[in-house]
Amino acid sequence: MTGLVNRHGLPVITAPTTGGDPRWQVTGPDGHIRWSTPTFTPALFTAAGDHMSGPVARAESVPLSEWLGQPDWPTAERYLRDNIADLLHPQTTQELRRLGEQDPHNRLIPAYQAILDLTHAAGGVIDPPETRYQPTETIRTSQMEPRDTVQGPMPVTFALDYLTPRLKTDEHNPTTLIPDRKLRRLWDDRLLRLTYHDTRARDLAATLAAGVIGEHQGRVDDGRWNATMFGAVATVLRMTVDEARTPGFIDAWNTALDDIACCTAHSEHRMHWVPRLDELRFTVTNHGIPGNINEPAPDHATPLNILTDTMADCRPRHTPGRVP
Repeated sequence: MTGLVNRHGLPVITAPTTGGDPRWQVTGPDGHIRWSTPTFTPALFTAAGDHMSGPVARAESVPLSEWLGQPDWPTAERYLRDNIADLLHPQTTQELRRLGEQDPHNRLIPAYQAILDLTHAAGGVIDPPETRYQPTETIRTSQMEPRDTVQGPMPVTFALDYLTPRLKTDEHNPTTLIPDRKLRRLWDDRLLRLTYHDTRARDLAATLAAGVIGEHQGRVDDGRWNATMFGAVATVLRMTVDEARTPGFIDAWNTALDDIACCTAHSEHRMHWVPRLDELRFTVTNHGIPGNINEPAPDHATPLNILTDTMADCRPRHTPGRVP
C-alpha cells in the first residue's frame, strides 16, 4: 500500500485512532496533514482529490492495467519482461496514448509510454541486468563522471532505473526518507549526456524527469522543474544556427525560461546544473550537435548561457530577439 501511495503521489484518508488526534484526516503525498474533521463526511474525498498529484490510470486492457498498477519501477520492470509481447501490442500502446490524452496532468503515463517506446526501438527486448548503469557515487560534487562513459543510445534499463526515487534516511528523523539529491545528480548527469548524444533521448528526457515522483518534499518538486530544464536543453539542441542567434522568437524557449526562473526546485538541486551546462556548452561549441549540426556550433553557447544565468539567478532574463 505504501508503495502505491508513493509511486502515484496519492493522498491518504485515515480514520480516527484511540491516541493522538482522534479525527478523520487527509494526508497529502508529502506526508503533511491537509485537512481533518471530527466526523466522517464525503468532503474528505473532495479534499483528497485536491491533493492528488499523480492520478492512477484506469485501463481496459488487463495487462496494461496490471502494469500501471505495479507498486514500484522494479516490479513494473519484472512485469514488462514477463508480458512484453502483450504490452507492445498495437492496441495496448494505442490505449496508453489515449489514457495520456484523457489525463494530461498524469506524469506517470508518459513515463510508461517512454519505456514502451524505448523497448520497441530496441527490437522488443530489454537489456540484460548485468549491463545496467551504475553511477560512480564517490565522485566529487563539483565534478562529473568521465565523458567517455556514455556510449550508444539510451538503454531501457537506464530509463527504468532513472524513474526510481533516490531517497535516503533523514539524519534528524531516522523513520523518514528524504530526497538524496547527491545521488540524483549522477543520474541527471548521465541523462544530460545521453540527451546530447542521442536524439531519441532528446525527445524523452523531459518526460523521464517529470516521471520521477516520490522525491519531492513539502512544496519543492525537483522532478517537475528538472523536466523543464531538460526540455529547455533539448530545445537548444534542436535549434538551427539562426535560431540560436535569436532564440527569443521560439515560444517553447520563452515559456521554459519563465518556468525555470520560478526556481521551485531545491537550491542544491539547481546548482548541480551549473557544471552540467558548462560541460554541454563546451562540447557543443567545439564539437557540434549529433543529429543536428555536424561541425562546431559556437552560436548555441548564447542560449545555453542564458539558460545557465536564468537557472542560477532565479529571475527572468532578457532574451535576445524576444518580443516584450
